[in-house]
Amino acid sequence: GLNSHAEIYVDQYFPPEPGLELQARGRLKGVALAHYSRAVAFEQQKNLDGALRELSEVLRLMPENVDLALRVAHLLAATGKKKEGRTVLEQALKIRPQSFQALIGFSDYLWTYHAENRLDRERALALAEEALEKFPDDAVVYDHLIRLYPIGRQVEKAKSAINTALQRSSPDPFFWLEIARIAQGVWPLKTSEGQEPVLLNNIYQKV
Repeated sequence: GLNSHAEIYVDQYFPPEPGLELQARGRLKGVALAHYSRAVAFEQQKNLDGALRELSEVLRLMPENVDLALRVAHLLAATGKKKEGRTVLEQALKIRPQSFQALIGFSDYLWTYHAENRLDRERALALAEEALEKFPDDAVVYDHLIRLYPIGRQVEKAKSAINTALQRSSPDPFFWLEIARIAQGVWPLKTSEGQEPVLLNNIYQKV
């Protein structure tokens, strides 16, 4: 029958057709995906050390992936390795200096895990302001920056950031909806009885 015997040739190799061979980039992605799949399994098992080990390997293979760097950094912080997480994000920003995710992510990390240090707080603000300077048409940068300003008792700077947004000419209605939402956290809708929320009305007119 078909299973009565087998012929095994251990000294021969039959390569696939050239069109089926993985190129270098494809092989790298395949290995990275394998590590990532294991990381997801470890996370589901609440095994943070295992997940961190696998995700760190993915990041080694794909160091330009800022989202992955953020994930690794926060996992490091969750396992008590805040300084190592900081190093990961410093490297991510060095590789992708024009990424607003790298700027905001590093700023948020410093503010979250190193807020007790005055110099780190100042750097977190500086990174957020740099993100605004580089990406003034992205509402996310305003949201992040203004969340930091009131905490630092710099409400006037928060208002200045909103005024910067109002000078933009973005045709995206969702940009203005986000700016209106952010502005409501800086200015009350009404500061005295009967006063119209002129600023917010102007923003919604842009929408």
